[in-house]
Amino acid sequence: MQLLITLFSIAALIAFFHMLAPDHWLPLILLSAKRKFSTTRKYLYSLGIGTIHALSTIALSFIVSFFIYSYVVIAIKIIIYIAMAFLIIIGLYFIINGYRENEMNFESSNILGISIIPDIAVFPIILISFRYSLYDTGEIILLFYIVSIITLLAITYLATISIGKFLQRIKPKYSDYIIGLILISLSLFLLPIK
Repeated sequence: MQLLITLFSIAALIAFFHMLAPDHWLPLILLSAKRKFSTTRKYLYSLGIGTIHALSTIALSFIVSFFIYSYVVIAIKIIIYIAMAFLIIIGLYFIINGYRENEMNFESSNILGISIIPDIAVFPIILISFRYSLYDTGEIILLFYIVSIITLLAITYLATISIGKFLQRIKPKYSDYIIGLILISLSLFLLPIK
């Protein structure tokens, strides 16, 4: 039960810190200012971007996790070790990506495409959640989705007021570092689980 509560917490933290990264909301802010979007249109775009990004990330993670559990016949204990390996590998990927990340160029005509590309941050969480019921996995997925959407809408709002100048100075690499450390820390938490 403690692991399940931890999975809920980690899914929420990943969703929150991941959507804080400027590459998820800054393209929308820049585009909406350039095209003079109404407030309603800006928030609808934000909701759409958050939905597409979160659902594509969830779908990718769910499909891969389902495949591993359905077609790779291995013991649950081995799944934990596989998940731990993925947590460490993906955590290191985020840290290395944060280290290598350059300033983004937002001049592209496909500016919003940057914001909706699915990623793998939540994959190990969904993989581990499969050891519980499908209902528990669904709740974790729903929590990830809701926190992602709320965070993106809140950041969109904050970016339009005075705090927006501060938010625009946050480099994506810092979100990557935090996500990487969260994932690696979770892998260490899994060590005593049998």
